[in-house]
Order: sequence, then C-alpha cells, then structure tokens
Amino acid sequence: MILATKIHFQYGCPAHPSEQDIQSIYLSGEELEGFYLKEQVYDMILQGEIIRVNIYPYPILEEMTSSKGEKYVRSMPNESRHDNLLNLPRA
Repeated sequence: MILATKIHFQYGCPAHPSEQDIQSIYLSGEELEGFYLKEQVYDMILQGEIIRVNIYPYPILEEMTSSKGEKYVRSMPNESRHDNLLNLPRA
C-alpha cells in the first residue's frame, strides 16, 4: 500500500491553502520513500496506482485538474469537513 504521509506547500502560499497550493507529497510504501511533485502523484494515479492518505479512514487520492489546466490531487470526499490530504503534517 502506498500512503501519503506529509505535504509540502509552495513558497508564499495563502494563509488557508487548498489542495492546489500543495507542491509535493511524501509517499511511503511499495518501494517509494520521499517527496513527489503533485503532478507526479497525479500521473501515478492515472497509471493505476492507488495512493491513500495516512489518516483514518484512509481515503484514496484522486486526480483533479483546475480551471487553468493545473494538475493536482485531493482525497476522495468522506465524512470529514476538510480534505484529509490537507490535514497531513507539513514538512
């Protein structure tokens, strides 16, 4: 299983960042260990990788595209009011 365990934001992101403000995501598992750009994670998901957020109930990441064509990822919606991906520790 591949888990997203930490996030890193772009320099100078707003006080209340969104998924689109994430620069990279720390992935762990299945021979992956380290930070990957959000675009790389997006491509991994398109290639069939299942990546979960390391917060119960371990939602799966899904690929998204902004109105400006920017690739990013978010966790699938669940009972949480906020995207679980944004609740991961910051690096």
